[in-house]
Amino acid sequence: MFQKILVAVDGSPLSEKAVKAASSIAKPASKVTLMHVVINPPIPYTEGYLEVERQLHTYGEEILNRSKELAKSLGVDADTRVEVGDIAEEILRIADAENYDLVIVGSRGLSRVKSFLIGSVSSRVARYSTRSVLIIR
Repeated sequence: MFQKILVAVDGSPLSEKAVKAASSIAKPASKVTLMHVVINPPIPYTEGYLEVERQLHTYGEEILNRSKELAKSLGVDADTRVEVGDIAEEILRIADAENYDLVIVGSRGLSRVKSFLIGSVSSRVARYSTRSVLIIR
C-alpha cells in the first residue's frame, strides 16, 4: 500500500517507535527514508555559528545512523538524509517534492495549552500535509 515512507527522527524514544512502525508497515518493495532536520542555530552568524552548525549536523548523522541500524535489525534497508530549516516545513517540503505516500512522525505529547500556543511539529505536519500522516504516541 505504501511504496514510499518518510520517517522523521530526532533521537527520542518516540522517533524510535516511529522507525519500528515504519518497519512493520513497509513491504519488501517499499522505500523507507529516515530524515533528521537540523534547525538553524539560534545565534548570530559568526565564526562560532559554523562550528555549532557542524556539531548539529554531526549529531543528526549520529541519530540517523542509530535509526538506520534499528530499521536494519527489523529487516528494512532505509535511506537517510539531513535537511536544514524549520522541522515541520522541511518534512512537508520533502514529502511533497519527492512524492512520499506516508509520513511518520512522533508526537511530543505537549499539553493542550502548550500545543495551542506554540504548536507541535506533528500537529503542523498533520494539518498541512497533502500526504497520509501517522503520528506515533
